[in-house]
Amino acid sequence: MKKSVPDKKPSMSIREMAKLAGVSPSTVSRILNDPEGKIPFAPKTRQRIIELCQQKGYQPNVHAKRLFAGRSHVLALAVPPISQRVARESRQNNSNFIHSLAGIEEQATLNDQDLLLLTVNDRFCENKKYRSLFTSRAIDGMLIWGGLWNEQYIGELFEENYPIVMIGTRHANPDIAFVSVDNRQAGVLIAEHLIELGHRHVGYLTGELQASAAQERRDGFCQTCQRHNIQVTDYQGQFTYTSGYELTEKILNQKDAPTAIGAASNSIAIGVYEAAMAHGLQVPSDLSIAALEQESLFYSPRLTCIEMPIYKTGVLGTQLLLQLIEDHAKGTVTKLEKQQILPVAFKQGQTTGPVLTQ
Repeated sequence: MKKSVPDKKPSMSIREMAKLAGVSPSTVSRILNDPEGKIPFAPKTRQRIIELCQQKGYQPNVHAKRLFAGRSHVLALAVPPISQRVARESRQNNSNFIHSLAGIEEQATLNDQDLLLLTVNDRFCENKKYRSLFTSRAIDGMLIWGGLWNEQYIGELFEENYPIVMIGTRHANPDIAFVSVDNRQAGVLIAEHLIELGHRHVGYLTGELQASAAQERRDGFCQTCQRHNIQVTDYQGQFTYTSGYELTEKILNQKDAPTAIGAASNSIAIGVYEAAMAHGLQVPSDLSIAALEQESLFYSPRLTCIEMPIYKTGVLGTQLLLQLIEDHAKGTVTKLEKQQILPVAFKQGQTTGPVLTQ
């Protein structure tokens, strides 16, 4: 019985190539990693090595090539656990993450970068895995999606001068780079809309305030109401359907219930809507409801909400990170704005209307 013959011969090592060419392994490596000919070598030597590699089918080791260049061409994307986003309806709408990821992936592909998805859980932080990824040159920079206001690992990476960019939220340290939508303006626009409809007593349901987006949306909404002498009550909750439903039940059982409710997220707003319907109310004739977030495409009725350029945050965040990586390597200062806040717009839905005359 014949023995099977391998389809291909094992690839030659760089030491074997160097021996054939009569040069050192470092010379082979330097020439192969210098396609533009910036390193001064004798033209005959350069040509001989390139021709030999082509003849022998030599392929440089990717990891060695990256180590020589001092760059991995890998970007990390740090996100909260997926189980947390699904089971607990996360810090932000799941569709926001998908749209951000699409923008990130586009820019990574255009710039020949690989993406490494990281789950930011207790083990990740306790073991300081985020630091070892940089020190081992496994990654060049990190995008942080859904980061909280004062997460320690983000501050540590910044203090150690590693290239990082937050997407969708910002950190308590104002010098940390971020790209986000204008969450404060989202609150202003929804509040102004309800005021224009004649509402004089409104409620606001916020999410966890550890996220900067939650703080900014609440402040924009409540401060606008206060400036117009509108009675506003802020109800602390979570970014979940259950939180919206349970808080609304309590609100509607009050003697002087608001005629409109602003919700920090779509999940909360849907909980508000379904609690109102269970209470026998008509929306929007009895109660107006608006979400301070991107439209939820798969829910009816269409929520009055905010148009947000979520995809663009992924695009610009990745562009900014690549520039920070370049600056870090060269010791230069970026010309890009390190804190980018993108404008938002109001979008009329089916869940808000004028106050009914008594």
